[in-house]
Amino acid sequence: MKLHIADAPGRAVSPLTAAHLQAGDGAHGVTRPTVIFRNPHSALRIRSAFSLVEVLVVITLLSLIVLALMAVFNSAQTAFRASVTQTDVLGGGRATMDMMTADLRQMAPSLGYSNSLVQFRPTFFYCNSNNPVNFYAGTNKYGLQPLVQSLPGSAAQRTNVLENFFILSRGNLNGSPTWFGTGYVVWPGATNSLYPLYRFYMTTNVEASPNPAALLNIFM
Repeated sequence: MKLHIADAPGRAVSPLTAAHLQAGDGAHGVTRPTVIFRNPHSALRIRSAFSLVEVLVVITLLSLIVLALMAVFNSAQTAFRASVTQTDVLGGGRATMDMMTADLRQMAPSLGYSNSLVQFRPTFFYCNSNNPVNFYAGTNKYGLQPLVQSLPGSAAQRTNVLENFFILSRGNLNGSPTWFGTGYVVWPGATNSLYPLYRFYMTTNVEASPNPAALLNIFM
């Protein structure tokens, strides 16, 4: 059977539609039937999914990535805490050194007064008599071990010995001449694992107590 297909140029027409056109269905008032072509392969849907092995491999890889990120985060946090601690220690050391330097710059002569203390608390301190009281330094007697520090670029080591020292200064307090006694001591206190640095500070009126040795005795 031959079908004459006549339609708009460039438009493909189904054979059934062409048959209707040849039979005269294209007249006015005649509705052309709608032809639906269905691909026989469209009913076959291709379903894809992950296998159990693939899921386990992905979970393992994700676990390794999370563990690596946690290790990097912990190392970064540890380094940050160490830097903050080092900054605090350096800041406290600078503040302490500035305070000691200021006290040493204010040191004044004792104007001929000397220490009359022969021995005070022999377990901790010992001081000879007739020593000036404007400055005193003595080795720490608390049984603390000296800090041995290795020198950079050398095999030699330096021994840092803890010492207690006292500084006497003089000035005016509330319009009256006053002795100022300042001292520094490392004292373990109630614990043997922490050795804090203590600062001693006391004043006395020059007119009421002309001999400043009392400040040194109290410090010791």
